Amino acid sequence: MCVVDRAGCHLTVDKDFLWCFFEIFESSESLTENSHTMMQAYASELSRALNERNKRKSGSLLASLLKLDLKSSSNVPSSQQVTNAIRSNRFAEIVTLHFEAQRRASRKDFESSYETQKELIKIFMTGVYSEDHTYWLVPSMHTLIGDALALARRTDEQRARKDGFREHKFVEDCISAVVREAFTATLVVKSEKKAKKKGALFLAVCMIRSYFGMNTLRQATLIVNNVKKMILTGKTKLTNFPKSHSVPYQYYAGRLQIVAGRYDEAEEMLMSALRNCPTDVQTNRRQILRVLIPTKMARGVLPTPRLLQEYNLKQFQDISVAVRSGNVRLYVV
Repeated sequence: MCVVDRAGCHLTVDKDFLWCFFEIFESSESLTENSHTMMQAYASELSRALNERNKRKSGSLLASLLKLDLKSSSNVPSSQQVTNAIRSNRFAEIVTLHFEAQRRASRKDFESSYETQKELIKIFMTGVYSEDHTYWLVPSMHTLIGDALALARRTDEQRARKDGFREHKFVEDCISAVVREAFTATLVVKSEKKAKKKGALFLAVCMIRSYFGMNTLRQATLIVNNVKKMILTGKTKLTNFPKSHSVPYQYYAGRLQIVAGRYDEAEEMLMSALRNCPTDVQTNRRQILRVLIPTKMARGVLPTPRLLQEYNLKQFQDISVAVRSGNVRLYVV
């Protein structure tokens, strides 16, 4: 096929090349149209969440809209599409950063995605969260910070594979620059904002879990002490918090009591965690039992064979049989 360029020269263009070009162009148009449609639907849901903020489920809806999908590589809308679709300038900025963090994470650029998420959280905390007196923004704050920690861990893992040794630089940064600041902002509130204090235990668990991962148990102990002094005071009990927050807190607090040699307190905390952990969450219950069983065994209380079988805890079977039967040889083996 022959075409003429601006200089009047005749150029030969392969027909297959032209078809390929048109296919790419149509594909690009299709992606743009899809992202535009997705943005319109997203903006509609965001508007509903903002307009219905007094309703019980609006906080969860907003949190779901700000949740990152670290496994997704789907097309995300441009900043211009976000600005055109979302009327609130403040939330347009937040959502733009959210999609930018999503875009960078989908490219496995976790460090850049983490920095974008940090910027998003700063704007959210200072421009939105601090001005609201109610609980409805707390789920979104939890989601944003949980994603920031996940990105920080991915960044540390990515760097470890590259450098050949493991550091916790980004997790440490996230705790100090993001989680701890949110923890303080959630606790140091005026009387009319006390509803927000319910969000503090989740942040405490995030820090304690991270400190366990870095093997800095002294810092984890300090957080537990802060929880006792600043959250679990007066009439506020662990039962006032969601089980998804209180159960992991009791689990980690129980583990710290074991390290400190306070086995009575450890058993009490771990038993409470087990009682409050939903029976259908087998993985979490098994994790608690892996710590609780040896704690009770040290005090002469042995697990039943049925319990060990139900939760696939075969590592405790031989020692339990050895203690029951007095078979020292089996115990040694």
